[in-house]
Amino acid sequence: MTTDSTGDWTPERIREARERCDKATGGNWHAADCVAPRIAIYAWITREGEPKPSANYLGECYADAKGQGRANMAFIAHARADLPAALAWGEQQAAKADRHAERIVSLLAAADAQDREIERLRDLLREAEPRIKPAPIARHPEDWEPDDLRARIQAATKEAP
Repeated sequence: MTTDSTGDWTPERIREARERCDKATGGNWHAADCVAPRIAIYAWITREGEPKPSANYLGECYADAKGQGRANMAFIAHARADLPAALAWGEQQAAKADRHAERIVSLLAAADAQDREIERLRDLLREAEPRIKPAPIARHPEDWEPDDLRARIQAATKEAP
């Protein structure tokens, strides 16, 4: 078996990692010294009806002068818990991103609806403007204050034929 530590976490790669996690021996894995210079890895599994966890031997490697054998086995032991946790975290982040994307689409749709309503109201004001008595304020609907607009619309509709 060879592994590739480069590349993106594509959906296919995530699926393959999830499958490896699901197929691997469950339980808490531990690296432990055995007959020197070997280091073994065990899975501590609690079986139904047993008061204590039992150890399942999973494999071993030889320690080298740099101590990488021990580090490698510790890495493998921790990877049993780390990889499923990382995959779950990634799924949570993807779900959050989907929820945020849905919210953004909703907000954009609401903003578009508000823009259309603003344009509709501006058109109404432009139609009503000739019937509105002049006042010492700006003559363009874009410059009117909301309270002033309300008063002008009410005045225009009262005077409308």
